[in-house]
Amino acid sequence: GGLGERLAHVFNALQHRHKVVIAIGADSPQITPAVLGDAIRFLQYDRMDDAHVLGRCHDGGFYIVGTNHPLSPETWRDVPYSTSSAADHLAANLARQGSVHELPRLTDVDQIDDLVVLREELKTISDPSPDQLAVLGWLAATIGAIKDDSPPSSV
Repeated sequence: GGLGERLAHVFNALQHRHKVVIAIGADSPQITPAVLGDAIRFLQYDRMDDAHVLGRCHDGGFYIVGTNHPLSPETWRDVPYSTSSAADHLAANLARQGSVHELPRLTDVDQIDDLVVLREELKTISDPSPDQLAVLGWLAATIGAIKDDSPPSSV
């Protein structure tokens, strides 16, 4: 099935085994332990209501979604993925089933231009992990190589 079907299946399967389920996109390496901790605290500790977390991307998508409550398959199916309104639709679907806590907005990498923004976001992390430092080093070399291959800009 499509992405919505796959997300519904995975969340449903995990919800049977775990009280809290969180999915993280692989294309936002600037996620910090603080963001993950915020998501877990909101979903897990002393919650009497159905709660969800959502981290939006600047392009209208999302990099993280989590819940402490089983969600209907329509929650996932009724989202126009890979569009600038995906996170808006998902947020509305989640809000119909409980409270939604919004996490900081980040960039996900969909296009080559996103690498420059990602580099700047990684630079703002006060205590980056070794992996984040490795990505930052790779970005420095990659962005330099991309600029070297670009045709000279006219002034």
